[in-house]
Amino acid sequence: MAKCVIGGGLGSTEALVRQATKDLIGFNFEDSGIPIKPVELVADVWKDDPDTLPWIKEHILSHPNKVVRISMVVVLFRGWEEDQDNLIILKECAQFDEHWAVRLVLLTSLARFCKNEPDTLAILKKYAQSDEADEVRKILVEELARGWKDDPETLAILKERAQSDEADEVRQISVQELARGWKDDPEIQAFLKGL
Repeated sequence: MAKCVIGGGLGSTEALVRQATKDLIGFNFEDSGIPIKPVELVADVWKDDPDTLPWIKEHILSHPNKVVRISMVVVLFRGWEEDQDNLIILKECAQFDEHWAVRLVLLTSLARFCKNEPDTLAILKKYAQSDEADEVRKILVEELARGWKDDPETLAILKERAQSDEADEVRQISVQELARGWKDDPEIQAFLKGL
């Protein structure tokens, strides 16, 4: 039978609701995506609570469920996109998270929300060329082509991926991005015809 807490006032009830909502994150939802709702609730309702942002960051760094880690990254940039520590967390987690889907969300968040940070482009170049997951390399090739077309190394990376990436889908997206972004460049058109 459920217990009813009587007499603690609104503050106690709010604390209980917040804790119960946070506890939902701990359930094993497998890969259903369900944790995003309780994460969004905590992030939206308790955005101004000083414990919310550290709680989100802690879960990005260490929660065992990849869906929860992904959900935490999503809400981090929905409510705290200006927080300077976000770049540090993204860089750290992108390098060490063992699941490709989490790395992908971290790296694309880095590309979209931290584009002007000095380290962002170097990190994206590195993972576009060397991440073990084909899907990560594929999406990062797109991010580079669309967000950093004018960087001198972007064209070289795209050409190298188009020629020699081990994954067909990465080679294919590299060719598509070269054809799209450099459609008026005769040298690139000749390169593409030679593949």
